[in-house]
Amino acid sequence: MADAFAVAFVQEALVLREAGIRAPVLLLEGAFGAGELELAARNDLWLVVHCAEQVRMLEARSQGPVRLHASG
Repeated sequence: MADAFAVAFVQEALVLREAGIRAPVLLLEGAFGAGELELAARNDLWLVVHCAEQVRMLEARSQGPVRLHASG
């Protein structure tokens, strides 16, 4: 089994979670709105941040932490 997974969209990640996959799942496209951001947080998904709009969504979020992926 893989140590982690990467998918493009939150719906793909939710399919993995519904199948019982608990390994880290990285959303390569990040979140496209506050609703997707909340789904990602509730399902312990990792996000890639691509633009200032995604940063603003994260800054505006007042509930618990969100996992972010940083490449170095």
